[in-house]
Amino acid sequence: MERPDHGTQGGSAGEDWIRAQLAAQTGDMVVMPPDIGRIDARRRGIHRRRVGFAAGAASAVVITVVATTVALAGGGDGGEGDVAVPPTEGIEAPVTPAPPTGTPGQTVVPPETPKTTAPSGKSSEGAAEPGTSASTNSGAVAACTADKLAVTAAKEPADATEMRHLLITAKNTGSTPCKLYNYPHVVLVNARSAAPVIEESNATPGEPVTLAPGKEAFAAMVLNGPMDEYKVTAIKLTLSGTKAGSKAGSPIDVPMPVSEMYANDFQRVTYWTTAPGFALDFVMSK
Repeated sequence: MERPDHGTQGGSAGEDWIRAQLAAQTGDMVVMPPDIGRIDARRRGIHRRRVGFAAGAASAVVITVVATTVALAGGGDGGEGDVAVPPTEGIEAPVTPAPPTGTPGQTVVPPETPKTTAPSGKSSEGAAEPGTSASTNSGAVAACTADKLAVTAAKEPADATEMRHLLITAKNTGSTPCKLYNYPHVVLVNARSAAPVIEESNATPGEPVTLAPGKEAFAAMVLNGPMDEYKVTAIKLTLSGTKAGSKAGSPIDVPMPVSEMYANDFQRVTYWTTAPGFALDFVMSK
């Protein structure tokens, strides 16, 4: 039996072969195996048609994108969808400044920037703090320093049988006026800390005491009260800075007014004043 013609019967080569198998069971016909080469040729044809379709679709997408880009880039005659281009009329180009004139070969020197000079007595960081260093401002009164003062202590009253009160005197031994700030920091050696200040003794809050050459300032002190006492072996005094509680300079050794003194935590000291009686009033009643 001859092999059926696949080009005229329709269907795939596999279907033709199956029909031939069925026919073989009913008669003495020769069953031919399927034509593998023809089957592969049909498959390759289908694959080529699919690849061609995909390439055509990609080409259409590329053409569409290119046409859209051209339209947005300003192509066309100003219709809807055109990109507006800002006008350039009336805009002046930047002018390059002309080089400085002068004689050829001559170097033009720019004007010198004036220098700022800090006022006398002040650094570039600010004014020096009075009470911590001497001011050099013209006409300003500097703070008193240890090397320009003579500091002494005396028993009050002088004929008292019990040593409980002191009058501290600071004399300006310099040739120019100076200022004493706040109160003296007095330490009675063997005490645990400096004597606290009596706040109400400040006659002129915020104002220092100005001492002319040879003049004196005073601060009074009560040494002890009704509690355990300790022996005082030395008196050390440190000047105050401009702020209450601050210190300026090194401690000054104050001579002992008597050979033996006793103190305790009841000790107190007053602010500086030019009136000794005013200072003593705050301690004699204690």
